[in-house]
Amino acid sequence: MKILAIETSTEACSAALLCDGDIEERFEIAPRGHGDLILNMVDSLLANAQMKPQQLDAIAFGRGPGAFTGV
Repeated sequence: MKILAIETSTEACSAALLCDGDIEERFEIAPRGHGDLILNMVDSLLANAQMKPQQLDAIAFGRGPGAFTGV
């Protein structure tokens, strides 16, 4: 199973990729910096796994509450 997890509802910005039992993550405390960080985090995780978004089985995300809702 390949699952991408994204969390942007707090001051921390994070993304993680579960790929066939292995987990890789990116995390940074960045108040108001989520928009600049999250897509690069996702791109980095997928590139390291040599995957394209179409190969994901699911995307998980925190839906808040939080100030960052643009993603």
